[in-house]
Amino acid sequence: MEAAISGNAAHVRTALADGADPNARNGRGWTALMYAVIAHSDEVVAALIAAGADVNQRAADGGTALMRAALWGRTTAATLLLDNGADPDVMDADGWTAVRIAATQGHREIVRLLDRRQVSGG
Repeated sequence: MEAAISGNAAHVRTALADGADPNARNGRGWTALMYAVIAHSDEVVAALIAAGADVNQRAADGGTALMRAALWGRTTAATLLLDNGADPDVMDADGWTAVRIAATQGHREIVRLLDRRQVSGG
C-alpha cells in the first residue's frame, strides 16, 4: 500500500511479485488502487488492475476508486477503471455517484466519459 500511496510503479510491481494482495485494505477500507488514483499514477493503477485488483471494491464510506478518479480529475485512471469493469452507477454512503462527484468538481471530461458509459452500459 505504501508504494501505491507514493505512486512508485517499480515498488508496486516488486511488492505484487512478492505476493502483496492487490485488494488489501487499510483501516479506512481504502485499497492501493484508490491511493494510486489519488497519487496520479496511471502506471500503478494499470499494474494493480493487471494483478487482480477489484475495481469495484468499496471503502468504509462506500466510495470506489472510480469515485476517487472523479474527485481528483484523473481521466486516464477513470478510463482504465471503466475499461476493466468499474461500475459508474455505484453510490457512496451519501448517495453520490462518480458522475455527480465529477460534475461538482468541474471535471467535464470525466463527466462526458461517465455519461457515455452509463448510457451505453460500458
